[in-house]
Amino acid sequence: MLQALPNSYTYDDDGDGNDSNDIDDTLHPNDLFEREPFIAHFKVKSGEFDFVLINIHTKPDDATAEIGYLPDVIQDVFPHLNEVDIICLGDFNADGSYFDESTYNTIFPSSQYNWLISNSEDTTVAASDNTYDRIVTTLSTTEDFEGTTGVYRFDQIYDFSSPTLDPSDVSDHYPVWGEFYSDKDTD
Repeated sequence: MLQALPNSYTYDDDGDGNDSNDIDDTLHPNDLFEREPFIAHFKVKSGEFDFVLINIHTKPDDATAEIGYLPDVIQDVFPHLNEVDIICLGDFNADGSYFDESTYNTIFPSSQYNWLISNSEDTTVAASDNTYDRIVTTLSTTEDFEGTTGVYRFDQIYDFSSPTLDPSDVSDHYPVWGEFYSDKDTD
């Protein structure tokens, strides 16, 4: 069980000092994201692990630029929440014609981040084979990471044999996941 900690916020991507952007500020010249990342702080109720989740859904046509801004979002967390264990996840649109996935290490160097969902995973329900959905963690989260990740292929687990039920009726993406220890956090 998780406990939500106070002070969740939406990333202030336009620099106006308002952490509670209710709408996309596309008219602002410094607007970086079509959908600003949402940042929430959690703690495992029966353990030591506390961490921040950054949720993002990049605009497909701007995925390369928006993914490139994510390290700035990650750096923004510490002064707000005083937490170094950070997990950034969501629909990065990090593959196909939207993003050259072979370049992720230039944005998220392995000396600072772990890219948990490999480029070989298929996270889309569509016939195409793309790894749009990702999980990236800060290196400090390594002690808490159990080492297992994956893609939850719900259409292979549940019965979709009905002629009227298609996996895309549930979602056009498969959920991605990672396992973390609840009792190894030392920060």
